[in-house]
Amino acid sequence: MTEPEPLRFLLAVDDGGEYFVAPGPSLVIGHLRSREADLPFLADVEENHARLEVADSFHGGPRWTLAALARARILVAGRFVEAAPRVLAHGDLVQLAPNLSFRFRSPDPSSASAVLDLLSGADCQGARHVLLFARGAAGRVRIAARVDRHVPVPDLTQEVSLELDGSSLVVRCPGGVRVQGGVSSAGPDPALSLPLPPHQSVSLTLGARPANRPPFGITISPARMVSAGPARPRPA
Repeated sequence: MTEPEPLRFLLAVDDGGEYFVAPGPSLVIGHLRSREADLPFLADVEENHARLEVADSFHGGPRWTLAALARARILVAGRFVEAAPRVLAHGDLVQLAPNLSFRFRSPDPSSASAVLDLLSGADCQGARHVLLFARGAAGRVRIAARVDRHVPVPDLTQEVSLELDGSSLVVRCPGGVRVQGGVSSAGPDPALSLPLPPHQSVSLTLGARPANRPPFGITISPARMVSAGPARPRPA
C-alpha cells in the first residue's frame, strides 16, 4: 500500500519571506539524510533529533511541545530538554546544535499554528522560516500588517488567511484572490482552494494593498526534498 504524499510545501510571501510549511500535529526534526525527518536540516544534529507536537490544553488552548529523541541535546531558553516534552512559549530560543537554532513564535492565541524563525543562516529546504501548520479553522494562518500575526507584512490594509482543509489549502482575502492572472473568486468571502501538495508553483495576487500600491502576492511551490547522501559517523 502506497503511503500518502506529505502535504508540505514552500510559501513565498511578498515582503514577508519564505516559509517551509509542514502540516501535521507531530513533526520530527532531524538531519537531511533522515527518511523520517519532517523538518530536515544540514546541521550537526541526529538523524531524528527532536519531536514537535501540538495538543489542546484544557485551560490554555493549543500548545506546542518539544522533546529530545535518541541522544540528542536540546536547549530551550537556556535549559536542557530531555525525553519529557517541554511546552514552548512564544519567543523561546531553541538550540539544537551549534549551527542550528530558532526562535519559536505563536503570535496569535486564537490559532494552533506556529512559526520557527531560523537563526544564524540556517535554512530548511532553502527557507529561513518554518510554518507549523495545524489543520482546520483552529490552525488558520494570518498574513497582515500586525506583529501579532504569523506573517507580518507592512502596508497591508486587508488580512490574508490560509487554512488547511483536508488535503486542500484555502486562501481568503476580503479584497479578492486571483490566481496567475485569472478571474478573481466571487462572493462575500472571496476564497480559493488549492490541492496539496502542489506539483508546480502557483502564484496568487491578493487584494490586500491599496490600489495605488504594488500588487501583493504569494507563491505556493512544491517542497522538493534534497537528500544529503551518506553521512560521516558522528562521534560518541
